Amino acid sequence: MNEEDHVLVRYAFINELKNHKSDYLPIYATERCYKLILDGLHPPTSKSGIAPPEKWLTTLDMGHIIASSTIEQLFY
Repeated sequence: MNEEDHVLVRYAFINELKNHKSDYLPIYATERCYKLILDGLHPPTSKSGIAPPEKWLTTLDMGHIIASSTIEQLFY
């Protein structure tokens, strides 16, 4: 593991959400919530490199994706 691994994890979460959208929509209840979480996985566009609060994700937001991605990796 190194400091660049967060990029690989972020891409894995983005792919997980996109590839299994129909599974995640019932969990997040609305398309809007799904989109907020998906958008939060993309890096901020500000040149300062500081992520604004709307880009912050919590374990509550990401818990299902973390669990799904981890389980898949354990079995492959």
